[in-house]
Amino acid sequence: MRLTNRPIIAIVGLGEWGEKLVRIATHLNVPIHGFDIESSKTRRIKRLYPMLETHTSAASLLNDARISAVMIATPPLTHYMLSRRALIAGKHVLIEKPMTQSVSQAQALTTLATASDRIIMVDHTYIFSPALTRVRRLVHSDFIGRLIRIESVRNGGHPRKDSSVLWDFAPHDITIAQFLMGALPTGVQTLALPYKKNTLLDDATIQLVFTDSDVRYLAHVSWNDSTKTRSLICVGEKASLTLSWDGTRETLTHDVSGTRRLIHTAQKEPLEEMFLHFISSIRSGKQPVSNGEMGYQVVRIIAALHESWKNDGAKIIL
Repeated sequence: MRLTNRPIIAIVGLGEWGEKLVRIATHLNVPIHGFDIESSKTRRIKRLYPMLETHTSAASLLNDARISAVMIATPPLTHYMLSRRALIAGKHVLIEKPMTQSVSQAQALTTLATASDRIIMVDHTYIFSPALTRVRRLVHSDFIGRLIRIESVRNGGHPRKDSSVLWDFAPHDITIAQFLMGALPTGVQTLALPYKKNTLLDDATIQLVFTDSDVRYLAHVSWNDSTKTRSLICVGEKASLTLSWDGTRETLTHDVSGTRRLIHTAQKEPLEEMFLHFISSIRSGKQPVSNGEMGYQVVRIIAALHESWKNDGAKIIL
């Protein structure tokens, strides 16, 4: 798909995630600007994607009147400051998850976006997965019978030095759970090694509880495994559904009494679907699915998961 009537988008942060966004913008023929505090990254991405117009500072990019929207793909600790500056500059904003690492900052950005009449969206990529959308439809159609539990494994990846595995991986599971259940969890629990001050949590099992349902969402999140795994299983009374991700490829299977069959799903890249949704929201002025309120709720729930960890796995009521 190549878009017409294209807004000019800028990306702040040209690391691993920023490069993916530049790739998609190039594929969609969306005019793209970029800046990274490390000039070597900017030069590298410019060589790979010559259509990228580069800037020498964030201020230069934010002051460019041609730019309609800014995508923030920088470390989480910088999300609040950069997003706030972009909103004040009159730009629409997309933020890589997590929205912020503070509940008050997430709420402040949502309030500022509303007051500025700007779109603010958080890149919760998985909810734009065609396969996950299929799972939700099948679960709610009684295809597997009454839903009993949901289990997720999110292992491997690159350990971060600036945040815990909860801030890095748990946003995915919180938004997937909300997407499938149609509601926010009302309680959370984190099971992990005992809390130690100034220690980053790198492996945990989290539980999300929903008051109006007997369903529990369990997820193992870890940086420690050498094999990268991204999988989800929905267990029902009659059957189960298993969804796995391998890069941009999604595989969905249906299991009944040990007999497994493949379920066809549209092979569309969730990140590209997210990118298109952001552009659509800018054009229409309608709130995106993963808007500031969702971003704020995710941050609030992650903070509660950390509180549980610090209290030896105590259940936290939201």
